[in-house]
Amino acid sequence: MSTIIQPVTPVSTETAVKPAAGTTTPVASGETVAVTDPNSGAGNPTVLEAPATGVFEVGSASEGSNIVIEGTGTADVVIGTTVDADGNKLSGSGTAFQIDENYQGSATVNLNGAITGGEKVDTSTETPAGNSIADNLPGGDSNAFATASNLDFYVNTGAANDEVQGSAGNDFIRLGAGDDVFNAAGGDDIVRVGTGNDSGSLGAGDDILYLTVDQLQGKNVNTITDFDADGNDKIQIDSDLEGLADIEGVGTNAIKITLSGAQTGTTAVISEGESIDEDDIEFV
Repeated sequence: MSTIIQPVTPVSTETAVKPAAGTTTPVASGETVAVTDPNSGAGNPTVLEAPATGVFEVGSASEGSNIVIEGTGTADVVIGTTVDADGNKLSGSGTAFQIDENYQGSATVNLNGAITGGEKVDTSTETPAGNSIADNLPGGDSNAFATASNLDFYVNTGAANDEVQGSAGNDFIRLGAGDDVFNAAGGDDIVRVGTGNDSGSLGAGDDILYLTVDQLQGKNVNTITDFDADGNDKIQIDSDLEGLADIEGVGTNAIKITLSGAQTGTTAVISEGESIDEDDIEFV
């Protein structure tokens, strides 16, 4: 059963604000933004300063873009696809959509219908936290299970309750704090949940639910509607936690991971698809 994420109207480059790469552009509530500058990328981000309140929309019309959204307000962010003046779909394949992890506004991301298969995400791209996308992948960028060098989109959300719909390609969806809802959709996807009670669908393909110390602190419940139902899905846990993460309920549809050490917590992972068996869990 797939999770439904609300649809998003594509951003038209005819009427949108078109910021230059390497600059910080303040955005007003009600504005639409289309990143069209081909110079936007890993070392040259397009930074958008969100308004204090309201809603604004963002889309990428240039492959390999690096779009960073920051601000101290609570304006809602809507991220989707882009079209030209005639309504023709434009490619933003390989784009990294990065919302600062401390941003308090809600995000609705819907990449349904986005063009994939073009440029791939540059995993050396620096995140707002100061590390790289590669650093945040399961096992770094060396995990052969998910082709980390073949990511069509990267999405990082902030601290509020967010909704994310992935593309038909290979996505890396990194959820922040809050109770988030996701649908990774087709492709071989990686979903790194955040603190809070997150729920959603991994979709068709060989997908990863990735857990680190950040996700296992405190008390969390993560519900996966279709685990192993339409592909060879895995739960991957940071190898630094091997010996610190006690896992109960293996072989059933609900496991409990108890974290000990410097940080502690209890996290439930509930499958509404197939059972979570021993070979579905890996330390990487």
